[in-house]
Amino acid sequence: QKGPQLDADGTPTVTGQVALSALITEDGARIEQGLTWRVYAARGNSPDGTPQLVATYSDANPNARLIPGEYYVNVAFGRANLTKKINIVANAQGNEVFPLNVGLLKVSAILNGRPLAAGGGQTFDVFSDERDQFGQRTKIVSAARPGMLIRLNSGLYQIVSQFGDANSTVQADLTVEPGKLTDATVVHQA
Repeated sequence: QKGPQLDADGTPTVTGQVALSALITEDGARIEQGLTWRVYAARGNSPDGTPQLVATYSDANPNARLIPGEYYVNVAFGRANLTKKINIVANAQGNEVFPLNVGLLKVSAILNGRPLAAGGGQTFDVFSDERDQFGQRTKIVSAARPGMLIRLNSGLYQIVSQFGDANSTVQADLTVEPGKLTDATVVHQA
């Protein structure tokens, strides 16, 4: 965890503070664990001009002390994340709330009419609905096992379930809703 920035002589510079918190949905409960916060300077000093990482926090609700200016703050909760631009004012206390609109995905499998147990040779990949310039979806989870709970931003996804050595493959499109569990079952015939 990084703290306030220092002058060349090692003394703290003038700072402002911001209390950070994340919610499951816009009007949902506050998330109390499992968050990773990253703060980037909006105007990076890197040679390629990309924002520079200035602080990281693993607390659920950190109180960040930063030099006045603009920052990008990213909060991650599993695969769900959100980035917001914030402004820090000298000697002032601010409060920023990040509604993640996160949902859970759980995939189960049935083979020839019977539930397939974890470790039974089935894995699945999760692809986002966004497509690249070639029309291909972006893989965001690879080789997940049945029964895993995966935190995702709400939205449309495609799952590709594979049983055995390419013996049986099933694709399905689904929607992950904020604050809810999407429990999907794929049916394999092998």
